[in-house]
Amino acid sequence: MNKGESIQVIKTADGSNTFYHKDFNEIYHSRHGAYTEAMHVFINAGLKHSADKFEELSILEVGFGTGLNCILTYLHKNKATKINYTGIDTFPLAWNMVQKLAINQIEIANNLQIFQSIIDSPWNESILIEENFSLLKRAVSLIESPLQQKFNIIYFDAFAPTAQAEMWTTDIFNHIAAHTIKDGVLVTYCAKGQVRRNIIEAGFSVERIEGPPGKREMIRATKII
Repeated sequence: MNKGESIQVIKTADGSNTFYHKDFNEIYHSRHGAYTEAMHVFINAGLKHSADKFEELSILEVGFGTGLNCILTYLHKNKATKINYTGIDTFPLAWNMVQKLAINQIEIANNLQIFQSIIDSPWNESILIEENFSLLKRAVSLIESPLQQKFNIIYFDAFAPTAQAEMWTTDIFNHIAAHTIKDGVLVTYCAKGQVRRNIIEAGFSVERIEGPPGKREMIRATKII
């Protein structure tokens, strides 16, 4: 089965599209609203929460996936803020798949050229999307990724622990913590107790805040050491 056969388009409750991955029996975003979830978890609770604390932002996304969080970061960032964006994913998606997400999402449909440049940009090579927005996509596992900087914001958007348990371990969060500045923020849609304990063990303080539609809570963690 090739990648196109493994992935199907799913329409979510807010009208935006996402993908269902047969091999993992997982969807890339919430059925309650792909766009709504991305905005709530990563943009509002992550980017906008941290934007005024730093003059320059280095963002690491674990689970780059469809590029949705990246294009939304580009669209909602303060235009004067310089952003260095690193996305890690072992299952890269091509533009002929990802463009299906923009069909019924006006904000993205109005910025297709930028979205395509994000998806079509070469992997393992840093490029400028525009003057204040650089992008480096790494097609390797997180542990294997040679992270050479520290980050202000972590978007942790791996498949759920039921599908990718190996991505939610203390070792993973220790690796992330080693590349997160003090007072840096990690946000994720998952609020499971063991995940929260693993993040705390890695040196973060954790708050459970209101989740997106369909989830009572999500996690926002702050690096304390």
